[in-house]
Amino acid sequence: MKGVVIPNLVISNRKNSFFRLFYTYLIIPFRSGLFGFAFFFTALLLVKTFLFLISSQNYFIVNVGDVALSLIGFASFYIVGIFQNFKNGK
Repeated sequence: MKGVVIPNLVISNRKNSFFRLFYTYLIIPFRSGLFGFAFFFTALLLVKTFLFLISSQNYFIVNVGDVALSLIGFASFYIVGIFQNFKNGK
C-alpha cells in the first residue's frame, strides 16, 4: 500500500513546484509591473493636470502615447521583479 501512496506524493510535489515557479517568476513580477504602470500613468496624469491648470488650454487629453509611455514603467518594474527573484534564489 505504501508503494501506491509514494508516487502520488511525487506527482503532487511536481505540481506544487510548477505552480510555485509560475507564481514566483510570472505572477509576482506581473504585479510589480502593474504597479510600475500605475505609478508612471499617475505621475503623467498629475503633470498633465498641473499643466492644464496653469496654462490657458481649454482641453485635457490623454493620448495613446501616454499609455505607451506608461508601458515603459510596466516593463521596467517587471524586469526588476524578475531579477529580484533570481537574486533571492527562489
